[in-house]
Amino acid sequence: MKTNDFIELLQKNLSKQLIFEYQTGAFTQPDYHITEVKNLSIEAVNCGGGVETWNETVIQLWENPYSNELGTTMRTDKALQIIERVQSERPLNGEAELRFEYGNKRFHTCVQSIKEIAQNNRALIISLGEIKADCKDKEACGIEIPVAESKCSPGSGCC
Repeated sequence: MKTNDFIELLQKNLSKQLIFEYQTGAFTQPDYHITEVKNLSIEAVNCGGGVETWNETVIQLWENPYSNELGTTMRTDKALQIIERVQSERPLNGEAELRFEYGNKRFHTCVQSIKEIAQNNRALIISLGEIKADCKDKEACGIEIPVAESKCSPGSGCC
C-alpha cells in the first residue's frame, strides 16, 4: 500500500479504533504508540550488478513493556495527527510503499507490509504480513524459473 492510500484510509475512517494484527490472531496491545515515521530512500545494487532505487515510509509501532494499564486503543484521528506533525517537519513521499516496524517480547522486531484491511463500525483493523526476500536478478545468478511461474519467456531478459 502506498503512503497516500493509507492516509486516505485513515481520513475515511475518522474516530475509529486503529488496531494492528501483527500475526494471525495476535494484536498490538491497546496502549501501543506510533513512535517514529521514517522516510527511507534506498539505493541498492543487486547480485547481478543492477542498480535500483526506491522509497519507503516506515511507521514504527511500540508497546510499553513496563505498563500495567493497557489504556485505550489509538484512534485513526490520533494517527493522522502524528502523520500531519511528521509532514510539517519532513514531508512524506505519498507514492512510497508503506511498511510497519513492530516487535514485542513474544514477537521478533521486523518490518512488515499491509496484508489485509478489515473494518467495522468501531474499528479499522490492519493485518500485517511478512516481506519475503527475493533474488532480483535470477537470470544473472543462474536461477531457472519454471515456465508456469514465469511472467515472461525464458531468455528474453525481461526478468
